[in-house]
Amino acid sequence: MSGTSRSGRKKIPASMKEMKGTLRPCRENKDAPKPGKASILEPPAHLSPVAAEEYKRKAELLDRLGVFKEGDDVALAAYADAYARWVNAVELYNKTGPLVKDKKGNPARNPIGYAINNAVDTMYRFLTEFGLTPASRTRIKVDAKPTENEWEMFSSGDLANAETQNQKLQ
Repeated sequence: MSGTSRSGRKKIPASMKEMKGTLRPCRENKDAPKPGKASILEPPAHLSPVAAEEYKRKAELLDRLGVFKEGDDVALAAYADAYARWVNAVELYNKTGPLVKDKKGNPARNPIGYAINNAVDTMYRFLTEFGLTPASRTRIKVDAKPTENEWEMFSSGDLANAETQNQKLQ
């Protein structure tokens, strides 16, 4: 046998497929758990101040986008931790420079560069999962906010909504 049950493309949650416009209900697991909206946007206590600040910024953004759900806090905390490691490594790299001296005194590539690249790779993977990179964002379809038109509501048979909208306008 070639492959395992985990080989191949990663499964995409139905909510992401719905945003992308590629959802086919007949192919979805009807019994899949449906997480609710995240209720707490505060960062975990174990995060550093830099990571906690990034966690708050991204949690608010993901909440506004309607993407932040129950259980996503761990992935967001891991992203925020990678972000803090990246910030710290870049600050140290800027102080020491791209080249350092090795044990023999010869110039060598600064090993902090590897830490920077590792943190960036980790951040990128999490940002892609949340749909926050330019490429992953283009695959997400967000419905445009409909304009309230009284004639369209009347012709669609939604008279109750038309009357409510009319009262709001007066």
